Amino acid sequence: MSPANCIAAWVDETISIPSEEPAWRIPELLEEADDPEAAGLAASTMIGVLMMWLTGAKEEANGDLAGPAMEWIRKHLSGEAADYAFQLAGLLGSPLAPNTLVDEAFKRLGDAFLPALVWLAAGMVATQANGNVEWLSQFDPEPEAD
Repeated sequence: MSPANCIAAWVDETISIPSEEPAWRIPELLEEADDPEAAGLAASTMIGVLMMWLTGAKEEANGDLAGPAMEWIRKHLSGEAADYAFQLAGLLGSPLAPNTLVDEAFKRLGDAFLPALVWLAAGMVATQANGNVEWLSQFDPEPEAD
């Protein structure tokens, strides 16, 4: 399963249950990995895919993505998940979210960084695509020609 498909499955599960738990499995899986270098590469890949989806959707949006996504997270997951996701809501264009660099947000959120990205993606998919995670594939990178 490709990293994008794996992440899409976590986003889908987060929406379907709805629960924070699928996203919290990510840092646990990375910590349990036998090869720290491979775990670091996997984390970087996941961050890249999630950020591409979020920023790609923001570029194509005709309206507010962040507000509805944050409302969904707060209503269907928890206030704590919404607080974490809010730190990254600027990726969806929220004028209210902290204006921080990714490195700063990573330091601030720690193990909650990847889950917060998943929750933000889940909130966006739930509110913009009626929960259909396939919608995210339009924001996948174009394959490079040889």
